[in-house]
Amino acid sequence: MQQVLSRIGLVPAGGNYKTAHNRIKQIGLNTGHFTGQGWNQGARYKAFRRKSTLEEILVENSYYAFTYGLRGRLLKEGWKKYQCEHCGLEREDN
Repeated sequence: MQQVLSRIGLVPAGGNYKTAHNRIKQIGLNTGHFTGQGWNQGARYKAFRRKSTLEEILVENSYYAFTYGLRGRLLKEGWKKYQCEHCGLEREDN
Protein backbone atom coordinates (compact mmCIF):
# COMPACT_ATOMS: atom_id res chain seq x y z
CA MET A 1 0.00 0.00 0.00
CA GLN A 2 2.90 2.33 0.72
CA GLN A 3 4.12 1.96 -2.85
CA VAL A 4 0.63 2.65 -4.21
CA LEU A 5 0.40 5.86 -2.20
CA SER A 6 3.86 6.99 -3.28
CA ARG A 7 3.15 6.33 -6.95
CA ILE A 8 -0.07 8.37 -6.94
CA GLY A 9 1.66 11.27 -5.25
CA LEU A 10 0.36 10.91 -1.70
CA VAL A 11 2.42 10.81 1.46
CA PRO A 12 2.37 7.22 2.78
CA ALA A 13 1.16 8.15 6.27
CA GLY A 14 -1.91 8.51 8.42
CA GLY A 15 -5.34 8.77 6.85
CA ASN A 16 -4.03 8.30 3.32
CA TYR A 17 -3.92 4.54 3.94
CA LYS A 18 -7.58 4.43 4.93
CA THR A 19 -8.56 6.67 2.02
CA ALA A 20 -6.72 4.44 -0.46
CA HIS A 21 -8.19 1.25 1.04
CA ASN A 22 -11.71 2.68 0.85
CA ARG A 23 -11.25 3.87 -2.75
CA ILE A 24 -9.80 0.51 -3.84
CA LYS A 25 -12.77 -1.26 -2.25
CA GLN A 26 -15.22 1.22 -3.80
CA ILE A 27 -14.00 0.71 -7.37
CA GLY A 28 -13.44 -3.03 -6.90
CA LEU A 29 -9.73 -3.32 -7.62
CA ASN A 30 -8.11 -6.71 -7.06
CA THR A 31 -5.39 -6.52 -4.38
CA GLY A 32 -4.60 -10.25 -4.32
CA HIS A 33 -1.14 -9.54 -5.72
CA PHE A 34 -0.24 -7.13 -2.88
CA THR A 35 2.41 -8.95 -0.88
CA GLY A 36 2.67 -6.66 2.14
CA GLN A 37 5.40 -6.97 4.75
CA GLY A 38 5.46 -10.76 4.67
CA TRP A 39 6.51 -10.97 1.02
CA ASN A 40 9.37 -13.39 1.75
CA GLN A 41 7.76 -15.80 4.20
CA GLY A 42 6.17 -19.22 4.14
CA ALA A 43 5.99 -21.16 0.87
CA ARG A 44 7.23 -18.14 -1.11
CA TYR A 45 10.48 -17.85 0.91
CA LYS A 46 13.66 -17.56 -1.11
CA ALA A 47 17.10 -17.34 0.45
CA PHE A 48 19.00 -14.62 -1.35
CA ARG A 49 22.45 -15.52 -0.08
CA ARG A 50 24.24 -18.67 0.86
CA LYS A 51 24.42 -19.06 4.63
CA SER A 52 28.00 -18.56 5.75
CA THR A 53 29.56 -21.37 7.74
CA LEU A 54 30.89 -20.65 11.22
CA GLU A 55 34.35 -21.58 9.97
CA GLU A 56 34.10 -18.69 7.48
CA ILE A 57 32.75 -16.27 10.08
CA LEU A 58 35.01 -16.97 13.03
CA VAL A 59 38.28 -15.85 11.48
CA GLU A 60 40.32 -12.70 11.88
CA ASN A 61 39.12 -9.84 9.61
CA SER A 62 35.93 -11.70 8.67
CA TYR A 63 33.58 -9.90 6.27
CA TYR A 64 30.58 -11.14 8.28
CA ALA A 65 28.47 -8.22 9.54
CA PHE A 66 25.30 -9.82 10.98
CA THR A 67 26.47 -10.15 14.55
CA TYR A 68 22.94 -9.75 15.98
CA GLY A 69 22.13 -13.46 15.60
CA LEU A 70 25.65 -14.80 16.01
CA ARG A 71 25.40 -15.74 19.71
CA GLY A 72 22.20 -17.69 19.13
CA ARG A 73 23.74 -19.50 16.20
CA LEU A 74 26.85 -20.36 18.23
CA LEU A 75 24.59 -21.77 20.97
CA LYS A 76 22.41 -23.69 18.52
CA GLU A 77 25.33 -25.28 16.70
CA GLY A 78 27.13 -26.24 19.92
CA TRP A 79 30.10 -23.87 19.62
CA LYS A 80 29.09 -22.06 22.80
CA LYS A 81 27.67 -23.27 26.11
CA TYR A 82 24.55 -21.91 27.77
CA GLN A 83 26.49 -20.31 30.61
CA CYS A 84 27.29 -16.90 32.04
CA GLU A 85 30.42 -15.37 30.53
CA HIS A 86 31.20 -13.67 33.85
CA CYS A 87 30.62 -16.25 36.61
CA GLY A 88 30.34 -19.51 34.63
CA LEU A 89 26.89 -20.43 35.97
CA GLU A 90 25.24 -22.84 33.50
CA ARG A 91 21.62 -23.00 32.49
CA GLU A 92 20.07 -26.36 33.44
CA ASP A 93 17.31 -26.61 30.81
CA ASN A 94 19.44 -26.12 27.67
